[in-house]
Amino acid sequence: EENKILVDDDLALIHTRNFLKAHRPDLLPFVQKHNHPLFETYGLEDFWESLFEDVLLAPNGGNIVIDVTAAAITID
Repeated sequence: EENKILVDDDLALIHTRNFLKAHRPDLLPFVQKHNHPLFETYGLEDFWESLFEDVLLAPNGGNIVIDVTAAAITID
């Protein structure tokens, strides 16, 4: 697959190009406008929402439980 930097929002596209022009002009040719929402296109909605859950499934089959209270953040 070819290298590309996809941006699905017009204002973000402008900001991305301006940033790259100032800091990494060699990457400008890779910037492309994507005409559909990226999260929808690549199925990232479920992944994104899972980042905010209290229980994370570990690859080895275990769980990581994160509990946030006013006094502390606990990880078990």
